[in-house]
Amino acid sequence: MSDGQKNCLTLVMALIIFAVFGAALFIILQKRNEEKVRAALGEDIFTFCNPPTGGNANIGNFPLTQGPFKSVVIGVEQDSLHNWHEALPDDVKAENRAELALVLCVGEMQTQPVENCPYYRSDGSLIFTVQRTQPYAPVTVINAATGRRIADVFVLGGPPKACEDQRYDQQGSATIYEGSQPDANAFLRAVWEYIYRDTSRR
Repeated sequence: MSDGQKNCLTLVMALIIFAVFGAALFIILQKRNEEKVRAALGEDIFTFCNPPTGGNANIGNFPLTQGPFKSVVIGVEQDSLHNWHEALPDDVKAENRAELALVLCVGEMQTQPVENCPYYRSDGSLIFTVQRTQPYAPVTVINAATGRRIADVFVLGGPPKACEDQRYDQQGSATIYEGSQPDANAFLRAVWEYIYRDTSRR
């Protein structure tokens, strides 16, 4: 093995070690942050999302206090903070139970059909279909003080690509065009009207 190859191998090994160390440090910091949030907000808050409680959604269940509304983001039936919790602006991250107003329960990713595109022969018989689907994450907004459900929100991901005017595929096949999964920015757009709701307009 030449000196150049040895140096390259050493560099690759160093990068791998650095990546592993960085990932481990991130997990440790994330765990410590979650323990801090649990201690500040209380373990029972996590039961609100296990599964989401509060009956039927009703905007009348919204807190009577003034916003912005301090919130926490929890994964449905995960008993842990959802990754999107860190996306919350600092002014709406709840620091303690007394100021907590909203619990945002994020469910597992799902997909919804957008369109079915059938392709036919000249005689009108069906050859194959293409289904366009869009991922989304359901979010339940709960009043932290009363435990009552305020709203059910759908955080939409990116749309799938459009069906072609002409396409050639296998007889009887069903191809799926799936859009991109929603990210933290899509989540914030979907819940913005709740965490910054103007209650003076009641």
